[in-house]
Amino acid sequence: MAIARATVGAPRLIVADEPTSMLDVSVRASINSLLRNIDDERALGILLITHDLGIA
Repeated sequence: MAIARATVGAPRLIVADEPTSMLDVSVRASINSLLRNIDDERALGILLITHDLGIA
């Protein structure tokens, strides 16, 4: 829901602070895939803040 809300106003940059923390592995993969697809389709920047080097 938060990702949908963030993309409504046609932003040029999304700041995602720990978007996958406290999620299980399959949901993390889905969220990361979704963020990559949004980045490719809308040509916007995503600043990903995380402590998990595997996600980065």
